[in-house]
Order: sequence, then C-alpha cells, then structure tokens
Amino acid sequence: MLAQPPGRARRPLRPRAGAARLDDQTARACSGPPVASRRPRRRGGAQRPAGVAPSPLAAPGRPVPTEMSHADIDTMLEAFAQGARRAREAGFDGVELHMGTAYLLLSFLSPAQNLRQDEYGGDFEGRMRFPLRIIERIREVVGADFPVGARIVGSDYHDGGVDVAYCQRVAARLEQAGLAFLDVSAGIGPNALRDSPLTMGGGTAVFRDFAAAVKSVVSVPVISVGRYYTMDSAEAAVVEGTTDLVAFARALIADPDFVGKSLAGRESEIVPCIGCQACHGGVTTALGVSCVLNPETGHERELGLAAAAPPRRVLVLGSGVAGLELARVAAMRGHQVTVATGDLPFGGLLALRARVPGAAEVAGGVTYFRGALERLGVRVVERARPGDHEVTIDATPGRPVVPELAGPDGPDVVLAEDVLASRVDLAGHGDRVAVLGSGIFAGETALFLAAAGKSVTLLATGDRAMVDAHPLVAGTTALRFAGHGGTTITGVLLRGAAGGHLDVTVDGEPRRLGPFDLLVSGLGWTAPPASPTAVGDTWDAFAQRLLVAHAARLARLV
Repeated sequence: MLAQPPGRARRPLRPRAGAARLDDQTARACSGPPVASRRPRRRGGAQRPAGVAPSPLAAPGRPVPTEMSHADIDTMLEAFAQGARRAREAGFDGVELHMGTAYLLLSFLSPAQNLRQDEYGGDFEGRMRFPLRIIERIREVVGADFPVGARIVGSDYHDGGVDVAYCQRVAARLEQAGLAFLDVSAGIGPNALRDSPLTMGGGTAVFRDFAAAVKSVVSVPVISVGRYYTMDSAEAAVVEGTTDLVAFARALIADPDFVGKSLAGRESEIVPCIGCQACHGGVTTALGVSCVLNPETGHERELGLAAAAPPRRVLVLGSGVAGLELARVAAMRGHQVTVATGDLPFGGLLALRARVPGAAEVAGGVTYFRGALERLGVRVVERARPGDHEVTIDATPGRPVVPELAGPDGPDVVLAEDVLASRVDLAGHGDRVAVLGSGIFAGETALFLAAAGKSVTLLATGDRAMVDAHPLVAGTTALRFAGHGGTTITGVLLRGAAGGHLDVTVDGEPRRLGPFDLLVSGLGWTAPPASPTAVGDTWDAFAQRLLVAHAARLARLV
C-alpha cells in the first residue's frame, strides 16, 4: 500500500487482487505436474529431502542439496512461467518473483551461494542468467501488459555474498530486463542472527536504507519492507524519499484492519505486532497464519460472534494474553466481565516479559488489551471472589516449578517471575547468579539479570538453551546475553548443593559449578488442573498462541 505524507487526506485505495509472489516452491505448486527435480517426501519419519540448489552447499542443520542440472533449471524456469500464467488467469494484477529470504533465485544471484562455473555462474552475468531467463519466459507466456516485479535483498547475510553495492547492480540489471517494480528486503544467511535487525527489539523500518540505495539507481517504483508497524513510520519513509511505497506484512497478520483503522483515526484500536514470531510456525503450524494477540486472523469464518444468551457474570482469574482475549470476547458478547490480576501485573507474563532488554515492544500487547477492555467496560481488580460470579475462568500460569536442592549451604533459591516482578532484592544478594531452565523464560531471565550487572550462568537442562522459542528469538537472546558477559552450559542435570556450589552432571559427567550466591528457577510452571474453564498463561510465544486459540473458542461458548 502507498503510504501518503502526514497531514494529507488519506483515501482508501480501490480494492485490487494484488500481486502474487512466486518463489521456487509456489511456482512448482501452481505450475501443474511436479518438476523433475522435486523429490517425493519420505514416510516413516525419515529425513526430508535435501532439495536442489545452484551448488551443493549445505545450510546449517540441513542436508547437502543436489546441484541443479541444466534440465532441472529448464524445468524450474517453465514452472515459474506457468505459475505466472495461472496467477493472471486467477485475477491477480501482477506477480512478484521472490529473489530474497533463502529462496532459489537468491541462491543463484549470490556469489557466496552460487559456485557454478558454467553459464549459470562464474561471474555476475552468469549468476543473473537464470532469473533473467525466467523473466523472459514469463513475458512470452503472459504478455507485455502484465506487471512483473521482484523482491531482492540488500544483504543475504553471507560472507562474500550480496551486499548493498551488489544489490544495486542486480536492481539495475532487473530494471533493464523490464521489471515493473522492485521490493527490497534481506536474506537469512548465517550472519543474519548477528547482523539482521529483523527481530524483536530491532527497531522500525529496518531495511529503509536498502530501499534508498536501490531507489538511487533505478527509475521504477521501489517498495520498502521490514518492521513497518505504524502508518506514521511508513509515511515518514515515503516523505523523506527513501522509498516509493511501503509493504506491510506482520502488521496485517496482527490486525487485518490495520490500514482501515488508521485511515479512520482509530490507531488506539489496532492490534499491534509485538515481534514475538508466534506467527512463524513452530508447534502452532496447524493453526495456519494467525497472531498470538489476534486469534481471529485466518479463522474469521469459524470465530464469529453471537450475543450471550443469557448474559452472565464472568470472572477471569489472571490477566495473561489468553485470559484477556477471553475477557474481551466475552464482554463483546454481552457478559459482565471482571478480570482479577492476582500476583502478576496486568498483562500477566507478557507484562513481565516487556521488562527484558530487547523485548520492550511486547508491552504494546498489554496496552492494546488495556484499551480494549476499558472501551468494553470490563472491570479490572487485583482480587475477586469466584462465588460472586456465575462463570470463573482460570487464566493463571499454574504452580511454579522449584528445584529441590539436597545438601547444606546451597545458594538462595528464588523464582524467575519474582525476579522479573521486582519481588527479589537483587542488591541484597551477591553478584554470582545461576539461572536454571531450558526455555526462553530462563534465557530471557538470565539476560535480564546479566543486563542488571550480575555475573550469570544459564544452566539449560536440555541439549540446547531456549529450545521452545523461534530460532531468531532464541539466537538473538543468546547473543545479547553473551554480550553482557553471560555463560551458557547445556545438558545440565541438578544433583545437589554444598557451600554455595551446585553439584550437577553435564552431558552425563559429574561437575561442581559455582560458587553462586543465588539460584533462579526458570523451569516454568505446572499447568492448572485440566478443566473446561482453564486457559492458562505461559511465556514462550508458540505455547501462548495455542492457549489464546483455545481461549478464543471458549469465550464463544460461555
């Protein structure tokens, strides 16, 4: 969508079908019979096929792909062309070739990923040959009057790969090939974890400089993307000449009516993207594209609203995201709703997470729910008696898990939520702190303490730390933690304590760690007893999304 300058009247754009984005996966999916290079998926839990690439270079944690033959290239080229044809027949206004993220066309363009020495590699023109042949073939199939653009990258985050100067050469060559627009993003190569700002705490409009660099060398429209979460940030980029247009992605997953509410001056009602990555797969893949703060996205047809019959007095114990969503929907249906926050602040564990360095933006979710409940007249108190209500919903995280330490003179043991809620006098303890737990809850608590000046060791009970989080969130947290001098030990099994030390096994080998002045339990919670009226609260975004999806459905039944 084109973002207009501040102060200028905003007019809704005429609804259009938009442009279909074609990468190597979608091109194959909509091009007809499977291409020759597409291997069948194995059954029985076997490792998924390695796939194909310009060169047999393995990505971290993935098998080595098969180098594409000339026949593979020709077949894939035709898949792109037929995918564009079907997009036009389906009513799309154009197509965008995906030459970004980690897709096939970027791997052909990148000097770090394309090591071929035939006509499809070796130099700049060779690396450009496959994308340019695709463009030429698409033109033959769909005609000259059907817009074709491309998403390219200002960096693929590979050593020796695509940088801004190389991106400008690609952009100029694609313009010469007749592309109608260029959309500038970034890749997700091995250096992305360290260098990419596309993460929680990374800021706003994070790739606008990439767009500006491309705009300086081409005359076709340039689109900027990357953590544009407000119309103001988009309009600022357009006004300053950084870009011609701005594309919204996750902002529209969080609130599909984001633009409409902005145009109507209802910005305070927008469901914000908080950068948690819950919309990006994990254990929530079965839910499709949706948002931890807005479970209705992608489920609009199944999550309709009907007036409560009869309206009842509903008490929500706890104010985590799931409980607040249930309270919001129940109030919209006409119930008289009270939220009792209990021992945690309004927003529950999400409010505590906002106190972690780099995670402050998740507080936007707390602010959104506070405003939504105020507009609906929901009463928020610290305590309330269930007996005064007809329906009581348990939206608490459950009982905290506390490690049992055998032996004398161990370190003081406190709960991570008490540390984050400022219920622990950190100044009254020493600086040597151990945090126990394998999840992002333990990892972000360790970061919080390290940033506060403590000497922190994170003891992960599994084979890797922060195993429950999106890899980008986990990796960024690990880097920030290490940047504050934190140490991580994995494969830890706690055995006992003596003299301030912890007796553990690490990958099966006995060790004595410490001394520590404080042991912080970040092991999480034992969930509330199974109940048809329990929705719970939790820390990591994937699990939170599952709770919120359940709460959204329960709210339509009470």
